[in-house]
Amino acid sequence: MEGDDIGRGTVDVVVTTAAGLPDADLLTQLTDYFKEKREIAVDVTVRAPEVTGVDVSVRVRAVENADQAQVLLHAEQALGGYFTGRLLGQDILRARLGGLLFAVDGVENYEILSPAADLAMAEDVLPQLGVLSVEAMA
Repeated sequence: MEGDDIGRGTVDVVVTTAAGLPDADLLTQLTDYFKEKREIAVDVTVRAPEVTGVDVSVRVRAVENADQAQVLLHAEQALGGYFTGRLLGQDILRARLGGLLFAVDGVENYEILSPAADLAMAEDVLPQLGVLSVEAMA
């Protein structure tokens, strides 16, 4: 949030969609809607969130007799599918990333190389997936 601009009588609406960032048309529609519905002496600002790129690099070991390529593909899909507009203001926790990996059928073990630590997000920040690397664990 802009800090000094936010105060009594001010509402800051930060918008995301399931896919992530809203387009200009949606922001305009919401701005018009809130201007029409707002109370007297209330300023409403509708905006897209700030964005922080999050690079994720993991190594995955498949259980014996599993198709390693399929396990890696499903691990990549699980991690990639996690980064949606629903993450607005949510911290990126390594434990949650690990949980996504363990939920993939055929994963025996994993190692998270990055992020190296949990990442704290401000309430108006949307973490977006940057570079995703999923490799086989030796």
